[in-house]
Amino acid sequence: MFKRVTGLDALKGIGRDLLARFLDPFEDELAASHIKLPDPSLGDTAYFQQAAAIFDSPGTLPDRLTITLATMAEMVRDRTRKKG
Repeated sequence: MFKRVTGLDALKGIGRDLLARFLDPFEDELAASHIKLPDPSLGDTAYFQQAAAIFDSPGTLPDRLTITLATMAEMVRDRTRKKG
């Protein structure tokens, strides 16, 4: 469902700062599911691999994050349809 947005290239395109700002509000909910935010001290490749791993398990993501991602995906689809 989130593959297009969560591939390494897509996450690198989003960038570390924006990705961290997006994930930060979900930190407590992710921690409750035993999911850690990417370690900011890592190099880019390892950082984005950790971020991708978060999104690769949608069944374990907190409901609020899943709903947010689904809403964003729908917005992208709507925007793509309007351009096409």
